Amino acid sequence: MNAVVVVVDRLHAGYLGCYGNTWVGTPRLDRLAAESLVCDFATLDRPGIEPFYRACFTGLHAWQREDARPGLLQQLSEREVQVLCLTDEPLLPPLWSDTAEVVQLPSSQAGLAAATEAETQLATMFAAALEQSHTLREPFLFWVHLQGLGAPWDAPYELRARYVEPDEPAPPENVSVPRLALPPDADPDLMLGYSHAYAGQVALLDGCLSAFLEGLRAAPWAARTLLIFTSPRGMPLGEHGLIGPYDTPLACELVHIPLLLRLPDASAALARTHALVQPADLAATLRAWWNLPDCPGWGRSLLYLAGGWQTVRDRAFLYDGQAE
Repeated sequence: MNAVVVVVDRLHAGYLGCYGNTWVGTPRLDRLAAESLVCDFATLDRPGIEPFYRACFTGLHAWQREDARPGLLQQLSEREVQVLCLTDEPLLPPLWSDTAEVVQLPSSQAGLAAATEAETQLATMFAAALEQSHTLREPFLFWVHLQGLGAPWDAPYELRARYVEPDEPAPPENVSVPRLALPPDADPDLMLGYSHAYAGQVALLDGCLSAFLEGLRAAPWAARTLLIFTSPRGMPLGEHGLIGPYDTPLACELVHIPLLLRLPDASAALARTHALVQPADLAATLRAWWNLPDCPGWGRSLLYLAGGWQTVRDRAFLYDGQAE
């Protein structure tokens, strides 16, 4: 039994076709969603990379204190499951235990848009992930974490320009991720331009996923491998006066995250759930996948939802980290 987890930071669920978007083309992600259980109401519990991984590894919510219980990585090590993480996020390696192998690739330093999609950071990362997948030994957990939409928006300019209507202004050309607090009288065209630029980057992500997903489908271990696709947080794009990598306020564009669960036997294909899902559920799901001892906490296995359960909890809590 194996698992592949793909985490793309700063991915706004509202820009994906499988979450209702009708103007940004995401056919590869839509196909993955058709093969998967789609969690319609997945939310983070607290913004940030560290809280996300704390939840993923412990099954605890941000407001719960840690104890002496074994973490997911320790349990996998005891079962001799290979754990390999590939990332371009500098903050990530210290969050993983010594029992995991972490391959750290350089972060993007792009100052200009790439000439082709193959030269972008996302394409480089997915190519490296596909290459690493050929080295895996069963059983394994292969975790791919991408800076994603939080890294420079280096997609070729034509990708963002394709979404501009004839009577709309051209999108901005800058590659650096914007971080803007908008005044009340901000020009709507400014928000529109960055929305088009972000859409171009989402389209790039969708295209770069193609070869990686096809490689996974063709792998000799595909029939024994669970695939999870998600994001630790979204990206404000002007909905509440902010554009860029802000972690407040706890509004939908930040806290609503995509989460797709593809089972190797396709038993959850075309399924959707309205259950309230949070990152701690990933720990419980992976424990259940390998039949590891569960640890009481906040997490609930999403395999129950794939099996037909309607819910795993009756409420979800979100915490901004500002008050005890």
